[in-house]
Amino acid sequence: MENQKRHIITGYALFSLFFLGGLFAYTLFRLNLFSIENSTSVETVLESLKNSSADIYKRTGSFDNPEMDTLFKASLENQPRVLSIVLYSKVKNIIYKAVGKSKLYLDNAFSGNYSSAPVYNTPFGTNIMEKQFAIVHNEQNVPLVLGVVYIDLSIKDMHAILWEVFYILAGFFGMTLILIVILAVFARSKAVVTDHDVSARTDSRVHRHGDSLVLEDARDTFEEDFAFPDITGLPDDRIMSSHNRQGPVMEEHVEESVSDEEISSSGDFPDISEEVISDTFGSGKGPDLPALDDHDASDAVLPPLDEPVPQKPGKNSSALYNEDTGLVKPVFLKERLQAEIERSAQFDEDLSLVVVGVAGQEYSSEVLKKLANIVHNHFTFHDLAFEYSGTRNRIGCAVLAPDVDLDKTSRTCALFQADCRKLGLETAIGISSRNGRIISPDSMLEEAQAAQEKALVGGAGSNKIVAFRSDPDKYRKIIST
Repeated sequence: MENQKRHIITGYALFSLFFLGGLFAYTLFRLNLFSIENSTSVETVLESLKNSSADIYKRTGSFDNPEMDTLFKASLENQPRVLSIVLYSKVKNIIYKAVGKSKLYLDNAFSGNYSSAPVYNTPFGTNIMEKQFAIVHNEQNVPLVLGVVYIDLSIKDMHAILWEVFYILAGFFGMTLILIVILAVFARSKAVVTDHDVSARTDSRVHRHGDSLVLEDARDTFEEDFAFPDITGLPDDRIMSSHNRQGPVMEEHVEESVSDEEISSSGDFPDISEEVISDTFGSGKGPDLPALDDHDASDAVLPPLDEPVPQKPGKNSSALYNEDTGLVKPVFLKERLQAEIERSAQFDEDLSLVVVGVAGQEYSSEVLKKLANIVHNHFTFHDLAFEYSGTRNRIGCAVLAPDVDLDKTSRTCALFQADCRKLGLETAIGISSRNGRIISPDSMLEEAQAAQEKALVGGAGSNKIVAFRSDPDKYRKIIST
């Protein structure tokens, strides 16, 4: 009986081991199946978004328009598994559009480093999917990447799998309990049969001996009440035979008095449901300044600049420079500013714009020559110094300072203004800088012009420098609302 128990326990242990291994494999299979289903649904959304955004861009020539914003937000709201969508160019290293259900998934897109592809923030249970495509517009091939962060396995998915595992385990333990009950009933019935056999053999022995009592009731008085046969005078072999007849009866009783034992044994992630926020890179929105005219931000997508930057005018540059002053003609200002913004974004460099106006002077070529000479003495690149009269047609200029931050530009302007003062020129200077933003030329000019207007508020005879410093954190908050 003990061997049978051992075999049953060993068999049950092996079966349980194989069962749990199979359950683990089934759980992994279900997790993978959920992941495949989720990625397939997100891929469908991504393909639809790619086609729709390409159509809008071909019609409008811009990613910054209400129709494009509505498309991205609708794609985000209609697909609960999508957490953020980013549209960027690996060639130009510019992020054109980014929308998300939480700032958590847009933090990396706001890092200020647009010289590389965005680094996605992927918490546990999320995954990344990207789709590369190209848009042909104005006979130009525009390569783009559309990427999403989506929920690969949600709490709902995990709950469904856990419930399946729970039901399977409940069935397993239920079958185990039934097996235990069957074995217990079988063991008890066998014990009853054994007791019946013992009683039958004991009764036959009492009947055989007549005067004897049931052994288990009279073990203490066995020697007193049992009547041994008279063996006096019998030969030795007869005595042995008599003892052999009694011995087995007692041994049999001891064996049968041992009853059989019975066998027994005994034997659950956060939903993301947040308000949709969006961010448009290249929106061209400036900060809170004096009333400025609205501008079109569609020119934030910049063409590449392949020509080298000359430092001084050459012999054949009369079409570009004013021959009297050496300053670049104002008609080229916006075009060059646009190219320098793109260049600084590609190399993750800063770019400062200086707007200078001479106060209290009517237009004079001599005054402009003086101003140009001082500009060329203080600013490195001669081809980045332009004639610029501003909105009030003052004598003035505009200077681009690539890879120079606002503080260094302000110090240079202070020295520049001091030299102007020595020659009797009263100047008002306004400064703006890119400071990690994707900004349009019109916006940057408006910021510098507004800063210059503030410098003139002090009245005639005041020489001032006003620099507009953009806060990247506030910039991210403004464009994300």
